[in-house]
Amino acid sequence: MLELLEEDFGIPEFALSNAFIGFPAEPKKSAIALCEWASQANDPARALLAWARKNHRGTFRLDVAGEEE
Repeated sequence: MLELLEEDFGIPEFALSNAFIGFPAEPKKSAIALCEWASQANDPARALLAWARKNHRGTFRLDVAGEEE
């Protein structure tokens, strides 16, 4: 799926994987909408990663496993 998003929106796969990686994965419809939004920015990869950082998604996800103790 990441390859298709890269092809359709011109966002590098590296940025896509960092924004959408994890469990549970970002829903497909949500990922497509986010890519549409990010593609309108001057730097779509940076916009997508900023969204992921702000919303704690992908590689910026908070690790809640250690908080259960």
